[in-house]
Amino acid sequence: MKSWVQSHLNVGLVVGVLLVVLTYLVVSEQAASGRIRALRRRVSPRSNTLSLLAFPVKPTTTTKVLCSTDERLSDYCELEGDIRIRGRSWSVDIVPSTWSERHEWKIQPYSRRTATHVDKVNVTQLQGPPSAAPACTVTYTKPAIIFALGGYSGNIFHDHADVLLPLFYLSRRYAGEVQLLVINRVQPWWLGKYALALTRMSKYDVINLDGDTHVRCFRHVTVGLRLHKDFGIIPDQVPGGVHLAMPDFTRFLREAYTLPRDAAASLAKEPNKKPRMMMIQRQPYRRFVNEKEIVAAAEAAGFEVVVTELHLDAAVVEKARLVNSFDAILGLHGAGMTNEVFLPPGGVLIQVVPWGNIDLMARVEYGEPATEMGLKYFCYNITVQESSLLEEYGPDDPVITDPESVHRRGWMALYNIYLTKQNVRLDIARFSLTLKEAMDHFRQRHRKKMSCFKERTGNATRSCVPIVHLNVGFVGAAGILLVLLTYLVASQKDAITEKGKVVYNTKGHYSETCEVDGDVRVNGTAMSVSLVPTTATSSEHHQWSIRPYTGKAMSGIKNVTVTQLPDNVTAPPCTVTHTTPAVLFALGGLTGNFWHDFSDVLLPLFVASRRYAGEVQLLITNVQPWFPAAYGTILKGLSKHAAVDLDADDEHVVRCFRHVTVGIHQHKALSIVPEWVPGGHPLSMRDFTLFIREVYSLPRGTPVSLVREPTKKPRLLLIHRGHSRRFMNEPEIVKAAEAVGFEVVVMDLRRDVTVDAQARVVNTFDVVVGVHGAGLTNLVFLPPGAVVIQVVPYGRMEMMASLAFGEPARDMGLRYLEYNVTAEESTLLEMLGPEHPAIKDPESMHRSRWDKVMEFYLEKQNVRIDIARFAPTLAEAFDHLRQHPRRKGNITWNIWKERCRRVFDHKSLTVSKRALVRAPHPTFPRALGQSSRNLRAQIRHEEGISTIFGEVAHPATPSLRPDRYVLLSSLPTLPARISPATLMSCFEEKPGKSRKNLALIYLNIGFVVGVLFVLLTYLVVSQQTAISGLNENGKVVYNSKGYQSETCEVDGDVRINSTALSVTLVPTTSSSEHHQWSIRPYSRKTMANVNNITVTQLALQDVNNATAPACTVTYTIPAVLFSLGGLAGINFWHDFTDVLVPLFIASRRYEREVQFLITNMQPWWPVAYRTILQGLSKHDAVDLAGDDEHVVRCFPHVAVGLHQHRDLGIIPEWVPGGGHLSTPDFTRFLRKVYSLPRDTPVSLVSEPDKRPRLLLIHRNHTRRLMNEPEIVKAAEAAGFETVVMDMRREETVDAQARVVNTFDALLGVHGAGLTNLVFLPPGAVVIQVVPYGKIEGMARLEFGEPARGMGLRYLDYVVTAEESTLLEMLGPDHPAIKDPESVHRNWDNMMDTYLIKQSVRLNVSRFAPTLAQAFDYLRQQ
Repeated sequence: MKSWVQSHLNVGLVVGVLLVVLTYLVVSEQAASGRIRALRRRVSPRSNTLSLLAFPVKPTTTTKVLCSTDERLSDYCELEGDIRIRGRSWSVDIVPSTWSERHEWKIQPYSRRTATHVDKVNVTQLQGPPSAAPACTVTYTKPAIIFALGGYSGNIFHDHADVLLPLFYLSRRYAGEVQLLVINRVQPWWLGKYALALTRMSKYDVINLDGDTHVRCFRHVTVGLRLHKDFGIIPDQVPGGVHLAMPDFTRFLREAYTLPRDAAASLAKEPNKKPRMMMIQRQPYRRFVNEKEIVAAAEAAGFEVVVTELHLDAAVVEKARLVNSFDAILGLHGAGMTNEVFLPPGGVLIQVVPWGNIDLMARVEYGEPATEMGLKYFCYNITVQESSLLEEYGPDDPVITDPESVHRRGWMALYNIYLTKQNVRLDIARFSLTLKEAMDHFRQRHRKKMSCFKERTGNATRSCVPIVHLNVGFVGAAGILLVLLTYLVASQKDAITEKGKVVYNTKGHYSETCEVDGDVRVNGTAMSVSLVPTTATSSEHHQWSIRPYTGKAMSGIKNVTVTQLPDNVTAPPCTVTHTTPAVLFALGGLTGNFWHDFSDVLLPLFVASRRYAGEVQLLITNVQPWFPAAYGTILKGLSKHAAVDLDADDEHVVRCFRHVTVGIHQHKALSIVPEWVPGGHPLSMRDFTLFIREVYSLPRGTPVSLVREPTKKPRLLLIHRGHSRRFMNEPEIVKAAEAVGFEVVVMDLRRDVTVDAQARVVNTFDVVVGVHGAGLTNLVFLPPGAVVIQVVPYGRMEMMASLAFGEPARDMGLRYLEYNVTAEESTLLEMLGPEHPAIKDPESMHRSRWDKVMEFYLEKQNVRIDIARFAPTLAEAFDHLRQHPRRKGNITWNIWKERCRRVFDHKSLTVSKRALVRAPHPTFPRALGQSSRNLRAQIRHEEGISTIFGEVAHPATPSLRPDRYVLLSSLPTLPARISPATLMSCFEEKPGKSRKNLALIYLNIGFVVGVLFVLLTYLVVSQQTAISGLNENGKVVYNSKGYQSETCEVDGDVRINSTALSVTLVPTTSSSEHHQWSIRPYSRKTMANVNNITVTQLALQDVNNATAPACTVTYTIPAVLFSLGGLAGINFWHDFTDVLVPLFIASRRYEREVQFLITNMQPWWPVAYRTILQGLSKHDAVDLAGDDEHVVRCFPHVAVGLHQHRDLGIIPEWVPGGGHLSTPDFTRFLRKVYSLPRDTPVSLVSEPDKRPRLLLIHRNHTRRLMNEPEIVKAAEAAGFETVVMDMRREETVDAQARVVNTFDALLGVHGAGLTNLVFLPPGAVVIQVVPYGKIEGMARLEFGEPARGMGLRYLDYVVTAEESTLLEMLGPDHPAIKDPESVHRNWDNMMDTYLIKQSVRLNVSRFAPTLAQAFDYLRQQ
């Protein structure tokens, strides 16, 4: 009875749910239909997509202009009407609907009018009429905001105060439906750095107007960012009637960066909790001199203190999350205080204001904003006794006695003295009062949190009122969500069915496509695709011109015009209506070449149509009749319907569809980017090759396995070319391949053989060898796991070869090997001679033009392979097959039925067990593409089978086995798509039906168990070996070569406890002496802020006394333990010199099988240098600080510390492990991991008219080139193409590397920016400008010698006193001018004087010979 009731209840529940859903659908459809039909559909192009706007925009008939150029901080214009923007000329035209007066404004679109180097935008109200205005090329229905970068952007304070905050309150009213337009030499790193914030302000990609050729038209445009105050919001001035304040901005940032904490600690609720304080330490000026005393005082007050430097190049999201984990920030006045925006509300900001009457500036920039953000702000103004300026200038200097006099001298005087030279030593007793006030704030803080409780009175339970209210609120929210869901579902349905949509796509750089959904009408004669609204309601008119071939730059292809019609009145009437979607594409272009047929047409067509499972109509323009005939098998596999030649339609034929894809999208050369596949169907190259094997019925899904068939000879196909790029010594290559163990077949894969036949032939091979060319495209027919050997002709063709065939082969699951031909193996050497540029300098040919590359390296060249050099490549291919485990065995019934579905489901064919008998037969058909031997091994055929396919029967040999299934009765004709291979595979022995299969199963199980046992034994033994080391007790090798570093190489049973900062070597048997070393694991052993590691070699009695820590994590790979403290992160040079080069030396010997262990971890650092770290190790680095006291990591070998040989260089004799490394090996490694294309600079020998590219490094603060424009002119006069760049650390290292590699010469003042020389191609030139002050030796050691060691040409230019700004600043009698050596006696003074205060104004006539010498070097290359 109970179960009966439950079942009925369940049925009732299901019926009830269905009724609710049905009611919801009916009601929602009726409720939404009336409202949705009234909405106007708008299309908004976002760089590469189109979307429906979420807010109503009513077209305006009047023009409104509000421009201001007299506010204190900013210029701006609010424009409404017909607004047309020309990016190239930085002009905005307001087009009136009638005649009006002409007005002009010049608006600086950066938020601070005082910023220099920002170009102004010309805003013009035209007189009319509209026909005189520039015609629109792109029309938008959403508003736009024009703003500039440049100015002070790049400094974190100005990034937020000048750009992000104004953008926030200007764009917030639009809820993301706004187009951001940026000008003024946009630096891509800036947009990337703040991408998370920008994407929350606008749903659309930012458009760079610099050089933009379009005329972009809007209904509403804001020109410039209006700054309310230095860093804040005045709610009454926020446009659009939106009420915003600083808490809204900080909440926006927390959402953008997904910051978890929205409230600081409260000691009222958690009295034992210590608030976390971040103490920001600056380098090299405005530093806390007595940092340790300050930390101790803060800890005594009750804080948990962490000291950090918050490096500028750290990713913003990482920095934001770090800061958000703290409750208080303590720091000296400076840009680092801007991180207050990431603190949780209720947090504390303590700003220490340096001496010099700058408390007003400090309060305006950080104090008032902090208070407005909901933070508690404390200001600590230092006294003159706490400033380092007192000691430097003395008590009677105006800097001390009269700071206002310094202010009157101007901003630069104030900046250079009070903000650049000054450090502080806080009076701890005085500062402790401020710390106490901050702690009191946290004691008084409490969260107003509603508590819920239950009172029990007898048996009754009374719930608290808040829960009832919450439940009511929850129900109300659910109701609101239901209404919204109703609206969205109905509106989406209505928007698509009534109006349709167009999605324009330009992903990648090859193609452009349009996805058109709705009532779509195609006229082949007019080459037009029209989207027709189904109701009479008007819609906006939009038009796109699409080239339906994958190469959008390809000439000779007619464009298709895609039009979104405003109404259905002018729509062409349908003459043919299709129920399937369509894909419209063009032939022509480069089709006719086998590679281009696949890469440009067949593969993109597979990507576009596979989602439809054959139910798609292919529409072809520019038809070449041979193409559908040649690739008919593939086209039939993609579509069940015959392709339509649109060129054959007459002008009255209009074909109507519900969805049309116009154009096909080439992701990259012969490959697929899964994320770009439309329709949510993930596809890859393996899916494409599987499809190819299915449609061509290719029988082999794996190559031969020499593991299972050791006596089997793998089959190698050597592609013979008839004209260019021929193998001149083909017989020798064949002999070499046969000597390795291959069965070799030489074939000329000509196009007069059908693709079907070619596919089946190639599928029988295990290896393909060929010179770079279209013939290698046949790799698509190889079984996965096969090998492709591409012979790359001479002439720097490696990259093109890798892109065309190497990467696609890997994507297909093939093993790819490459053999690069030398000049001696090329016929060009004999033809042209060794002095020809094509031989001496292939790069010069590439720089000239493509025709030259094609002529010399692809058309004139043949190759004569050096057999001795080529043999190892053949051996490597053979070894791969020797190791390749072929997945072979009995198929399952499901797989067998799926394979044979098309055969057995065919209505004219009935096959049962009774039709299959065991009997010999004397005839045997030879199927195309398969040898008789292979077929004999599979099946015997009745003569009737051979007649089905029109094959010629061949007599079988007497050795044929009589126990195979054969078909006795004649069979009816099969469909053309069912091939002999498919039919024969269906008549093979079925799974699970014989004792033989059972025996094989048991054998396989036994084999698997055996393998597992062997592996287990190996792991146990290897583990024991790893722990025991090379000998029983292991060994420790202490190294202190040079004077910078000290390291320990510990081999044996090595155990690491990070909490104790200890590395212990444990002996396993015989006695050993007890030894101990203290190692600083940073490459500079003098660094005080790096904790030492204690390395201990235990004695046997120590082990017996159980003093050795027990392993909790065991590794079988070696480890390198190093620190990211010291000077890591201070600048680019120290990152490479102190960490990356020594880490390369220490780890390269392990070929990426090494574990990095890091102390003093800085989270941003591994992110910034991820590419290099991944190139050195396959394993994620371990932050030892994250281990608790019980974690003990055990290794067979550990290198403790990093060994710095010399500044930015390697001494080969000191490289550990017997590996020979040099500085060129390091730069070669960098070019490999960053995929840098150039390994030689320009050669003026082969290209005398070519201008070498010179990168002039711009510095913003110290050591600036004061006359940069004159230097640029001098460099251009010398013959260089000059580019000035600010190599800021906000740009990713990957991007920076690729940019620098494009230059031939690097020029910069001594400083960390010159470290970018590691990315230059060998043979390039480095010019170091050495500032005044006897620092030539330092400059040479840090950059000169490393440059020469990398194979670069190094020049230095030493500045005279007359070229230094120090002469004017300090006077000729100052010791820094008269006696630089006296300044060198104190490093801090030397640093302050020559590296911080100094800038240079080069004597151009004196500098010109250095530029000429650099040019001469490149002339001799």
